[in-house]
Amino acid sequence: MDPFTVAVILIIVGALLLIVEAFSPGAFIVIPGTVLVIIGLIGAAYPDILYTWWSPVIALVVAVPVTALTVKG
Repeated sequence: MDPFTVAVILIIVGALLLIVEAFSPGAFIVIPGTVLVIIGLIGAAYPDILYTWWSPVIALVVAVPVTALTVKG
């Protein structure tokens, strides 16, 4: 599958998770939703990065602060 298509799918799924979180707050769906949207945006801007080892690294770099902000805030 084309990396740009996968990136767009990640953005759409992440946006859907954020919408679900808006309608049922407290379910912590905002964390994977935010990670998917950011990975999708990076994958759309730089499609060559999407299928490399950088994707999980970027996901962890995004997930840790988002999780900390969600739990703390």
